[in-house]
Amino acid sequence: MIEPRRLLSDGILHGIRRYRCKRKATQYFGLSRDHGYGRLRAMDLSNFLKMDPHLLVGLLNTELRNHCDSLTELVKTHHLDPELVIGKMAAAGYVYQPEQNQFR
Repeated sequence: MIEPRRLLSDGILHGIRRYRCKRKATQYFGLSRDHGYGRLRAMDLSNFLKMDPHLLVGLLNTELRNHCDSLTELVKTHHLDPELVIGKMAAAGYVYQPEQNQFR
């Protein structure tokens, strides 16, 4: 049996904890995992209706800033219903600003 101190000193236990946290984060935030290397890939926004709107606004704004030039492009890329996205964000007090390409 391996002693717990040795696990910590070898970084094995730390690696296991980090993997569990990353796994939970990918499930919670809707990120998909690249099974080959364990890196995070593109966002999966298909379950956006279940997400907390205050976290979702960050994900949407990040996707708009990094990959999409407009809300229309974001909706088409991720196969989302634009009325549902706008409605969910409006219910939380966020409105899409096309000039800034952000929800505010």
